[in-house]
Amino acid sequence: MKKTKNSSIGSLVQSNNSVIVKLPKYNNVDIEKLQILQDNYNKAGIYMFKNLINGKSYVGSSENLRARFLQYFNTNYLLRNTCMYICRALLKYDYSKFSLTIIEYCSPSKCLERERHYFYLLNPEYNLTQDPAAPMSGRKHSEKSKLMISTANIGLKKGENHPMYGHSHSEETKQKMSESAKKRKNSGRFKKGEDHPNFCKKHSPESLAKIPSQQISVFDKDTNEMTRYDSISAAARALNINNGTISKYFANNQTKPYKGKYIFKKIQKKGLPVGKRFYTTGLNRNLDDLSVLNPNWISGFIDGEGCFHISVYSRSSSKLKWRVQANLEFGLHKNELPLLLGIQQYFKGVGNIFIDSKNNVAYFKVSKIEDLINIVIPHFNSYPLLTNKRKDFIL
Repeated sequence: MKKTKNSSIGSLVQSNNSVIVKLPKYNNVDIEKLQILQDNYNKAGIYMFKNLINGKSYVGSSENLRARFLQYFNTNYLLRNTCMYICRALLKYDYSKFSLTIIEYCSPSKCLERERHYFYLLNPEYNLTQDPAAPMSGRKHSEKSKLMISTANIGLKKGENHPMYGHSHSEETKQKMSESAKKRKNSGRFKKGEDHPNFCKKHSPESLAKIPSQQISVFDKDTNEMTRYDSISAAARALNINNGTISKYFANNQTKPYKGKYIFKKIQKKGLPVGKRFYTTGLNRNLDDLSVLNPNWISGFIDGEGCFHISVYSRSSSKLKWRVQANLEFGLHKNELPLLLGIQQYFKGVGNIFIDSKNNVAYFKVSKIEDLINIVIPHFNSYPLLTNKRKDFIL
């Protein structure tokens, strides 16, 4: 490979077998970020940032240029690395005041060697190190840094001043330390394999039943349907994803739908989303009290808010070409979703919850005939409706 240099480093070209390829130069990093990432996908090489205001430059190398540029384009990365002149300069002057030149593409194993070559050739002002392979080479701590290090070490005994300097524990002392560790709680913490107290043991069904599982609800944005699962594992199996995916969703406090589709929420052991409050003024209870809803209250609530109706649909696959469906349905503001989940739990989890985001309404609907016969009707037979809605129920 031959390298030629015209009037500036930005005109560097690489030639191979008489084919000359001009290396990319981006005159405005801010507006050319996407192009920079596309051009340097899966490439290794040497690059140079140049400040268009003061002419100062920075030379670097990477085995994965795209990944490196993604770091530079991340403001949080710059803020975490303000010890680097180039990071401080990008924050101070903005990306639009910098150009980026790919000086050379090379194999990953040659990156440091070629970076050193251009470092000595160009003498970039933003580079702290004098040798890319040894970042601290030629550098010394300032007097201020030395004082800070010294102050931090005050009170620490080192070298000859340390009480154990030149000594080692006797076998008797080691044995006493070992015996003491065995008596501590969770003595098998650091034991592995056959030495671990639970080696080859399994939890009994009774033990598994005592281990608390995290109930969660999954909202599908495509169908506007809410489904509840008894554990993260159960939800993962149903959605054909890894358990860790859902766990990370909660650990990272994500609110953005997973794959643009699923929203996960934790449910308290008693049945309702953690940390939420419902806003129904007709029921002066806190969230924990909703674990056991009063059956009479449910009948009264549905007496006022619920609706029993018959839906008739055209259905070409049916012999009669029509489908008749009985429904119990009611809607509330979506802020009262925990209350709907509590009612659904009371009805043994039957029915579905749908959310109309446009109108901020959440609906609870039971339409399966077996659920109506086995769960809903027996409730209203035991706790009858008191208004004219009872006629709709009887019909």
